[in-house]
Amino acid sequence: MKTLVKSPEPANLTAFRTANPDGTWDEMRHDALACGQEAVQDIYSQSILDQKGLCAYCECRIRTDDKLHRQIEHFHPKSDRSTDKNWDLDWQNMLAVCDGGSRAETKHARQKNLSCDASKKNLVYDGVLLNPLAVPPFPNLFVVNRGTGKLKPDEKTCSGVIVLDNQYGTTEALVKNTIEILNLNCSRLSDLRLMVVEAIENQKAQYRKKGVVPKDALRELSGRYFSQHLPSWPEFFTTIRCCLGQAAEEYLRSIQYQG
Repeated sequence: MKTLVKSPEPANLTAFRTANPDGTWDEMRHDALACGQEAVQDIYSQSILDQKGLCAYCECRIRTDDKLHRQIEHFHPKSDRSTDKNWDLDWQNMLAVCDGGSRAETKHARQKNLSCDASKKNLVYDGVLLNPLAVPPFPNLFVVNRGTGKLKPDEKTCSGVIVLDNQYGTTEALVKNTIEILNLNCSRLSDLRLMVVEAIENQKAQYRKKGVVPKDALRELSGRYFSQHLPSWPEFFTTIRCCLGQAAEEYLRSIQYQG
């Protein structure tokens, strides 16, 4: 999971909410007479653009035109009516996510490999699940096991980060719980991350054969993966960041990475 920065909300969403302050997501989605359906389309487009084409949770590729494998996730359940806040139409509560494996697996294998929104129950997770909007751009809070592709909290960096409204004693515990709730270490995702790790290790090996100094190789790889001129971030951004280590951190700082 990486940090996200949302742009100002789409004008059609503002217009729909102004006209329908108590409106729901489904009402907006089915509203063909006013600007509801246009608002939903804009929400998808802007969210995916803001996230540079990555799922807010697992960082796999999502596309606006792929309706089967992308959806809008309400971080705080939109069904919550315990306060006056309308979570359905809150722009800051909307994240673009993948299908969580719900369409990629057979029914027998599906449950253990569900992730992201498909794994997250319709409960209030404020303070017990790390919101991507609250993830700092620096330092990286995660490490990846290069032998298994599994994520875990970076104990050292987590110790120096305070996340507001954290219900746990430490940021490390919050990150660990987030990985578990979203099932980010299911075999489906771990295997995909492992493929990324292996690809990077192969590229490092090629540089070594050419006699390139390791530090220079890592710097060049960081530029190739994280170039600010790319229209989207590479899949499994955090895994790549972990594999390239300090070189990635220096490069991301040089391009003033914020999300």
